[in-house]
Parts: sequence; structure tokens; C-alpha cells
Amino acid sequence: MPTWREHLRLAQIYRFVSSFRSAFRGVYSTFEEARRAAPDHLKLGHDHPETAQTHRGYVDKLRLSDYAVLFWMARILDNSTSVFDLGGHIGVAYYAFRKYLHFNPNLHWTVCDVPQVVQSGREFAAGLQAAQLSFTTNFREASGTDILLTAGAVQYIETPLAEILASLARKPTHLLINRVPLSSGQDFVTLQRIGPQIHPYHVFRRDAFLDSLRGLGYRLVDSWEISETFCGSCVIPFHPDKTVEPYSGLYLRLESDETGEARRTLPELTVPMLAAP
Repeated sequence: MPTWREHLRLAQIYRFVSSFRSAFRGVYSTFEEARRAAPDHLKLGHDHPETAQTHRGYVDKLRLSDYAVLFWMARILDNSTSVFDLGGHIGVAYYAFRKYLHFNPNLHWTVCDVPQVVQSGREFAAGLQAAQLSFTTNFREASGTDILLTAGAVQYIETPLAEILASLARKPTHLLINRVPLSSGQDFVTLQRIGPQIHPYHVFRRDAFLDSLRGLGYRLVDSWEISETFCGSCVIPFHPDKTVEPYSGLYLRLESDETGEARRTLPELTVPMLAAP
């Protein structure tokens, strides 16, 4: 049995390790349990003015993990007129991808994010040539879109992706899901600290995550691994069995819309979290 001095030393180590940028802490069953465990001195969630400024340095820049998405976008964009970018911040993917892809004149790109980020995105786009770009906080606008793109965002959203997709009148044809933590173990929630903010963060069991999308009629076309710093691994102090590395990227295509189940209607479905930098 550890002594009180050993417990104190472990607590000091935990606080030290958790002070680093993008550090993870704790293992929880639900978002609510994680929220209750969040330190009071940190801001909870992403919907803050300072968060809205964090991604401006990423505009026009591609990450290594973006190239697989770029590969598939190049093959499906010509036959698409709409992209719904879930957790796309101020449109970082739109600005970066348009330098390398052919955007046909009829293409419309919608970014869905939290209110503070959406406001910042609109202000940023006003000074640029971004006529094809718009912003929303309501996921329901994804109904009937050709491509749903999400990079590093679904782990911050409390409602499972399959559940919110099932609520749509018409599901997107293509799903491009990038930088997502998929594990061979059980689902769990942890807390991720980024600067002065802390966020509940969902780690998914890979087979259950894919099965939930297959149940909606999607077929897995491709998958890839991601091992970039800060967006390719989850290491939680004192929980080595929960380590997820590398992260995953997925491309799925809608093959059928016949699930045999009644579509569930969700009340005023909005995005509560956004993608981490």
C-alpha cells in the first residue's frame, strides 16, 4: 500500500506531466464524467474568443496527414457540388485544398463549428476571395451534401458521428474522416489540455466505430495511419494500456440507405466542440 508521501509524489508528477501542451489526463466513461473532473482554473471546451484565433497560422498549409484526403478529394470533387466540413475552424482545409484541387464553379463548401469560431471564420473570409465558402453551427445542413469532411473533430463531439448522420433526411455520399483516435480496446473518454483550455476527448473502439457507419449503409473504401506530433497519438499518464498510436484516416462511401430502422430525430443538433490544432 503506497504511503501518503508516495501518493503526494504521484500527484506532483501527474500535475507536471499534465501541464504540457496537448497533454491528456484521466480515463472516464462519459463526457459528463470527464467534465466534472476538469480543473476549475481551465476553460472548458472550444467556444471561446481565443480559440477562434488559433488556426489562422494553419491557413494555406497542408499537413502530412492531409495528403490522403487530398488524393481522394481529387477523385470525387469533379462529380460533387457540396462539401460539409465538420469542425473545419475558419476554413483551413478549404484555403489549403483550393491551391491543389480543381474547385468547379458550382462547388459550395460549408464549415460547421462552434459560434465563436464561425464568427471568426466569417470575418476572416470577408477579406479574401472565398465566395464558395460559408459557415454554420448546425449539423443538419449536412443533409444531402456530397462530401462530409472532418479532420480531428469527431473525438470532441459528444454525440456519436453515426447517430448524428442517422438524424439527417439525406446522408452524405462520401465520408472523409481524418486524424481520429481508433483503438483496439474499449471506448473511453479522456481530457485533453491545450493551453488554458481543457476538453473531453473520445477515443473510439475501431470495429465498433466502423460498424456503426456500416449500419447506415457506408462501405469502407480506404484507411491510412497518422503519426504526426500532437494529432497522431494519445498518451495518458498512468494509463499505458489506453495509449493510441498511430491515429487513423478513413474514406467511406454510401452504398445503401436501407438500415431497417426508423430515423431518430435529434433536437437542435449543433456542434459543441471543434478540431484541435
